[in-house]
Amino acid sequence: IQCNLVPTTPAKPEIIDPCRPSPCGINAKCTERNLAAACTCLPFLFGDPYVECKPECTLNPDCASHLACVSNKCIDPCPGVCGTHATCRVTNHRPSCVCDPGYEGDPFRICNRRTTPPPVTEIVDPCNPSPCGENAVCQKRQRAAACQCIPEYFGDPYVACRPECVVNSDCP
Repeated sequence: IQCNLVPTTPAKPEIIDPCRPSPCGINAKCTERNLAAACTCLPFLFGDPYVECKPECTLNPDCASHLACVSNKCIDPCPGVCGTHATCRVTNHRPSCVCDPGYEGDPFRICNRRTTPPPVTEIVDPCNPSPCGENAVCQKRQRAAACQCIPEYFGDPYVACRPECVVNSDCP
C-alpha cells in the first residue's frame, strides 16, 4: 500500500477580539490596543471605565457647596449673576449678591456709591436768648453776641446799664 500525502489547507488562526465581550463598565467604550482591551469613559462622563462612568453631577449635592450642578458639570454659579459694584457669594450651591462696601442699590442690577448728605447745620442765634443785661441790646458780630448799652445809658452791658443819674444825689 502506498501512502499519499493529502494536501491540507492550513487552519486559519482564530482572530480574538479583546473587546468581545467587552470588559468595560457602564457608559465606557472599548478599543483594542496592542491586542489588549482599553476602556475609556464616553465623552463628558467620569469614573472608572472598567466599572462605571457617570456625569460629574446630576444634582447640586453632587458638587462642593460653593459650586452648582449645571448641565452635569460642577461650576461656579456666580459669573453674570450680579450687577455692577456687587459681589457674589455662593452658599449651599446658590449664588447671592451684595453691594460692595460703600455702595447701595439692587445688587442684581447696579449698586451706586453711597452719598452722605451734608450735615444739617443748626443756625444758632447768639442773641437768642440774650446774654445782655438790663437796658442793653445784643448785636451779632462774627457769629458771636456783642452787648451794648442803649443810648444815654452807662455800665456793664453784660450785667446792667443805667442812666447817668436816677436820683439827684447821682448827678454831678
